[in-house]
Amino acid sequence: MKKPAIMHRISIRTEPWVTYLALTQPRHLSKWWSADSTVQPFVGGKLELGSKPHACSVVVDKLNPGRLIEWKIVDPNASGKCHDDCDGTRVRFEIERNERGGTDVAFSHQGWKAQSSCFQRWSHTWAQLATRSLKSYLETGVGQPAH
Repeated sequence: MKKPAIMHRISIRTEPWVTYLALTQPRHLSKWWSADSTVQPFVGGKLELGSKPHACSVVVDKLNPGRLIEWKIVDPNASGKCHDDCDGTRVRFEIERNERGGTDVAFSHQGWKAQSSCFQRWSHTWAQLATRSLKSYLETGVGQPAH
């Protein structure tokens, strides 16, 4: 049986490096995710996402400047009885220039064991923040971050 995944492809009218900065720099992340979001822009750095649909922590796992960002979701309570279904999942942004002079972002959140309530909450969150707010922020300068 195929494991569930959240996947989107977003075309944005901006340069690939600008998209990369919006996904890796604290001052940009707060403009499209939530005002209190922060990120440490290096491998092993932590993300503090002010509005997230789970109890997990997020860590920067891979960076390839201008091309790839990967986050790993880790459950700080994994050893206890309270376990979040997103533990061990990975969020990946693949960035490339498109033929129209803009940027395509292939987004995925994979590694889910089942379509749990956590999966459903993340799916809704990504539809709002990654496909709408990030795109709006990069194209107009105004995102629609969570409150």
